[in-house]
Amino acid sequence: MSVRTTPIPIDVRRAVLAVLIRAQGGPLPIAEIVRRTKHESGLDLATLPGVQPEQRVSDILRHQARSGRAKAVGRGVYLLDISAFSESTRWRCLHWEHIAGKRGPYSRYIRRYRGEP
Repeated sequence: MSVRTTPIPIDVRRAVLAVLIRAQGGPLPIAEIVRRTKHESGLDLATLPGVQPEQRVSDILRHQARSGRAKAVGRGVYLLDISAFSESTRWRCLHWEHIAGKRGPYSRYIRRYRGEP
């Protein structure tokens, strides 16, 4: 699958969390999460501007760990507590591409409504 729209940060977060949800929470090393994100969703984190893909995934998972939804079980290895996420959040993570595809027309409508070109 390939992403038709430019992914925004929430898309990246959902794609990363989807990898861990599909793996029943892990534990998975960061390099494997980066590889699976590209393989499973077609989202190549290396092509995104900013930090390296490993750092991006680490930042996402450290935030989840601070929130109590993930745990570092080794250096660069994380375990996700899937039960800490609501069913709707898990669905949004697993279907993030569908949601991103619907966002395109909606954002164009908002620009027209606000009088922006």
